[in-house]
Amino acid sequence: MLRFLLDHNFQPPQFDVHALDRTVIYEPLAQWRPDFAATTTPDWIVHLQADEDGFDGVVTDDWHQLEQDEEVLALEQTRLSVITWRKGLNDPVQQWGSLLAYMPQIRRRIEEAGPSIIRLPVPQLPSDSSEPTRGVSYRYANDKRKIKRPTLAREVLPDMIEELEARGMGDLVPVLQRKPRRR
Repeated sequence: MLRFLLDHNFQPPQFDVHALDRTVIYEPLAQWRPDFAATTTPDWIVHLQADEDGFDGVVTDDWHQLEQDEEVLALEQTRLSVITWRKGLNDPVQQWGSLLAYMPQIRRRIEEAGPSIIRLPVPQLPSDSSEPTRGVSYRYANDKRKIKRPTLAREVLPDMIEELEARGMGDLVPVLQRKPRRR
């Protein structure tokens, strides 16, 4: 089990993160050392004490600490890994989402290489990852099935309507029978 300290600027989870991944414990700085959170404590002191207290790493959105003299000298003397992002990321949803998504790979890297500095990519949805729903059945029928949309509807709609009625959901049948929204 890995134990990560959440730096003072990293928002604690607002959900049961342990229920999603039982191989990692995340502990907020203010919970671990309230005295460090109450006053300005240099990151290098946090790193030294976290190492002494058995943490495996620190999660921070302050990637700049990896470009500071005292921090890099102290960090090298510890067994801590540092998880951060390549660029600033202050959105807790994106932070927790990417941290959880990458944690299996992070864990594997730490197990294979030992303490590491891991810079996660900032989540960004590429422009080619979305398309309008309007006209999707026309595009699907034409591009994938190589048929016209009315042919697709004649083939599939009767079974869909039968399924709805069998489930007592006949009130949804008119939705399927509406004129489709076109591009």
